[in-house]
Amino acid sequence: VLDISRAMTAARDLDELLGLILDRSMELLGAERATVFLYDPAADELVSRIACGSEEIRMPAGRGVAGACVRKTAVVNVPDAYADERFNADFDRRSGFHTRNILAMPLCDYSSDLVGVLEVINKRDGSFGPYDISLAETLAAQAGVVIQRARLIEQYVQKQRMQRSMEIAREIQ
Repeated sequence: VLDISRAMTAARDLDELLGLILDRSMELLGAERATVFLYDPAADELVSRIACGSEEIRMPAGRGVAGACVRKTAVVNVPDAYADERFNADFDRRSGFHTRNILAMPLCDYSSDLVGVLEVINKRDGSFGPYDISLAETLAAQAGVVIQRARLIEQYVQKQRMQRSMEIAREIQ
């Protein structure tokens, strides 16, 4: 987990960071797939900016397993996805993938505000257990703060570009 934390702080941009979180969470927790949903407070939606083996997913923040994680602001362990009423099997039907189990963890910033949700899917050797939950909570605590930092940097860079474009336009006029 310490190595993952170091790697996350060295990531250069948000997409690189999210890819790193996906790869390392699957490795750490022995999962087949993972998805990072970023929380959009204006729309009250979760948006998968990057996902392993999937196209972009948008959904209301209160829906599904990820939504349960948002409401509880706690790790949600679903040992049998098809037996859980919160699970939406539409994605499996469209993609041909079969979800067996899910571990969803909230990603929060330094002030405990929601940044997103990380879902890891299909533990390779059975179901997610208490040790996995402990690892997930540790990873999520680090990831939430680092994602917030990367988003703030991304916003700052965009603002600088816009200001530079405006300066150029003024000079041309």
